[in-house]
Amino acid sequence: MNKLTPNIGTSKISVVIPAFRSSDSLLTLVSRLEVVLASREQDFEIIIIDDCSPDDTWKVLRTLKNSRPYLKIVRSVSYTHLTLPTNREV
Repeated sequence: MNKLTPNIGTSKISVVIPAFRSSDSLLTLVSRLEVVLASREQDFEIIIIDDCSPDDTWKVLRTLKNSRPYLKIVRSVSYTHLTLPTNREV
C-alpha cells in the first residue's frame, strides 16, 4: 500500500486548516502534513478552507486536490476572518 493512501477501517484523523493568502506555502504545508499523517498509519483527511483569498490560494488548492483524494477543499464566499484566531495563538 502506498504510504500516502489512507487506510480504510481505522479511526480517522482530520486536520482542518484555514488559509488566507497562502498560495506560496500550501504545497510545503500539505507535503509535510502528508509525511506526518502517513507515518501514523491511520485513515486521514486534510481539510483546507480558503477564506476568500485575493491571491492564487484557491487555484493552488484545486491543483493539489487533483492528486490527493484525502484533501478536501472549501472556499468561503466572503472573508470570515477564520485565520485571525489561529494567527493570534501562534
